[in-house]
Amino acid sequence: LLVERFQRVLEAVINDPLCLVGSIDVLTDDERRKVLEQWNDGGAVEAERLPLLPDMVSARAGQAPDKTAVVYGDVSLTYGQLEEASNQLARLLISQGVGPETIVGLAVPRSPEMVISMLAVLKAGGAYLPIDTSYPPDRIAFMLTDAQPLLLLTTTEVVDLLGDTNTTTLVLDDAALHDRLTGHSTTAITDHDRHTPLHPHNAAYIIYTSGSTGTPKGV
Repeated sequence: LLVERFQRVLEAVINDPLCLVGSIDVLTDDERRKVLEQWNDGGAVEAERLPLLPDMVSARAGQAPDKTAVVYGDVSLTYGQLEEASNQLARLLISQGVGPETIVGLAVPRSPEMVISMLAVLKAGGAYLPIDTSYPPDRIAFMLTDAQPLLLLTTTEVVDLLGDTNTTTLVLDDAALHDRLTGHSTTAITDHDRHTPLHPHNAAYIIYTSGSTGTPKGV
């Protein structure tokens, strides 16, 4: 195919030595038909039919519950464990009002709990806002004030680094919260459980720019 394409370029130059290189057509009739018609027929998959990440993880957990999903140091989680833990946390978040277009702050150190938290927020339908606790206190305060998350998930390891915040905070490794989580079902989350149906166009997460050229912006 590459040789044929090169041959067409040479033939074009021979037939018209004054032609512009950018004007040389390197596509075959079949390739042009694919690009202009077959691949551009307006029949794109509707957004509503696209698979959702929470559903994809749940499907994988159903297919291979004992396969390793998360590894951190000497700690690992299977897909089954990840599914159950994230479902319980998602149900707790839903009970606290989290749903599509709702923001949840995540001030959770890199760990299996961070993955569980991210997935739980998505399962509840919300969008997660990652917060690096190594940021200066002023930046953390700005992000929380600007994004206005409904809840803030964190751990005892870093909760004191967040400073004063008016956001309702859930400490994941707190014994009382653990008791609340165990009271929730581990079954998969569906739109029946959420406050409103979840769609691919709903926000999934918010990332803030560095702010090196001015005020950080949430994207």
